[in-house]
Amino acid sequence: MSGEQILSGKRKQTPWSYRASFGLSLMALAFALGVGVYFSVTTGGTLPGIAIQEQADIPLLLQEPDQKVAIEQIRLLLTILGPGTVANEAELRIKLGELLLNEREFDEAIVHLNRALELDPQANGVHNNLGAAYLNKQEPAKAVSEFEQELRVNPENPQASINLGRLLEKQDRLDEAATYFERAAGSELPLVEPHLSLGKVYWQQGKPELAAAHLKRALQLDPQNAQANNNLGNIYAQQEKLDLALTHYRQALKLNPYYALAHNNIGLILQQQGKLDEAASHFQQALKLDPSFADAYNNLTRSTQPQQGP
Repeated sequence: MSGEQILSGKRKQTPWSYRASFGLSLMALAFALGVGVYFSVTTGGTLPGIAIQEQADIPLLLQEPDQKVAIEQIRLLLTILGPGTVANEAELRIKLGELLLNEREFDEAIVHLNRALELDPQANGVHNNLGAAYLNKQEPAKAVSEFEQELRVNPENPQASINLGRLLEKQDRLDEAATYFERAAGSELPLVEPHLSLGKVYWQQGKPELAAAHLKRALQLDPQNAQANNNLGNIYAQQEKLDLALTHYRQALKLNPYYALAHNNIGLILQQQGKLDEAASHFQQALKLDPSFADAYNNLTRSTQPQQGP
């Protein structure tokens, strides 16, 4: 997410004047409501690879679509009224933590999320979000601890299972990762991610039938999922079912025209079928989309080399 500030055509206030005028209006509103202040904000971003959870049930008082402004509003409210004086302080700090995670302000997010747990130790999703913060701070041991604690507090939280599974998968602990992905896949929620992850893990473990079953389930839940089509194509290619593999690779590319990996995979199938010019075209498209794609470069080199006779 960019930190660039977008200025409107309105008269620009100084930071001090903005804080003062806003703070006074919040103070007046708080006292008018007997300090029973509720607050609602919306988030606008996600962390790459790790999902945080939003608390969607905070009663409405203010609604601010600009994430950076929302952060300042909650900071001001908590500063002006002080700890222990705001109704629903835990929810406010949880929401502030979420917003700060989206802005990659991990240290401050951790402070507010921990304070929220002091107020409400059973709060859903908070340990999960702390795990996301620690993972982004390159502290995987703390991240694992928080994801595990989330599952102790809220055993039915599928997002914590997914995040823990992803982390274990990166550590090549595939059996453990599969256990957590299966746990998430068994959730009542129709989640695509655990099935995608199980398709990948089981394929890595040499279990193509299990992998295919989960990828097909992912496509039942999300027929527009390019990754599921590409990965299912990999399984069929490995089984030498080239026409089926090509069908899924082409579908992946139809769903995502910028999918360099699908271009490369189509090229590999065409190369095996002796269609070298068409294969070379797909390798070139893959490199156009991702100039650092070494496999596509090597495959293009092979497809354009003069073929030697017997």
